[in-house]
Amino acid sequence: MLEGIDLFSSLNKASLDTLSMFCQQRRVKSWDILFSKWEESTSMYIVISGKLEVFDEQRVLWFVNAWEFVGEMSLFTEPKVRSASVKAIEDTNLVVLLGFSIEQLSQTHPEILNQIRKVIEERNKKNQSLT
Repeated sequence: MLEGIDLFSSLNKASLDTLSMFCQQRRVKSWDILFSKWEESTSMYIVISGKLEVFDEQRVLWFVNAWEFVGEMSLFTEPKVRSASVKAIEDTNLVVLLGFSIEQLSQTHPEILNQIRKVIEERNKKNQSLT
């Protein structure tokens, strides 16, 4: 399920298999809300197919396409709540990664945490430029 996802390209098969045990597949129909701003966060999502829209009360912040991830920000900040809302704008297939598995994985594979942090920084800059 995780093969081919750039974020996990540094993992060997055994590590991918272990991480896969803590993942689920999920389908979100077009216009359904994946999560809302201020909700407690316990997972992040990787889009396998489809498209998501990230938005707040005032505007669209960005779009999440196939092989990109969303929901990571709140896993690495306190309090662990969502900073924006996300809805599907197409029928979307996702991989759900539980937060504790990402935290554990980052201890043995810090390069993954570094990639996630880089995306967080880029998204924070983009959000600030919109205000």
